Amino acid sequence: MNLNGLRLEIDKMDKRIIFLLKRRLAITKKIAMVKKKNNLPVEDTNRENGVISNIKFLANLYELDSSWLIAIFNLIIQKSKEEQIKRLC
Repeated sequence: MNLNGLRLEIDKMDKRIIFLLKRRLAITKKIAMVKKKNNLPVEDTNRENGVISNIKFLANLYELDSSWLIAIFNLIIQKSKEEQIKRLC
């Protein structure tokens, strides 16, 4: 495959990643409604730690350096919390 073909493949993956992040954010909004209904806090340290532990496990499983994946997921978690806060106000 040539350079343009490889880049096209990456572009398709980027589109899928964005789509999955959009779906994840939609679920986050539903979680905010459940938390609001049940008077639960936005922050759930146990859940956040579990997500990061799972990322470390998956990184190891797929032989990837977990540090950059953890950084990405910390940003995703932060955005999720921001969206939940918007819904709770």
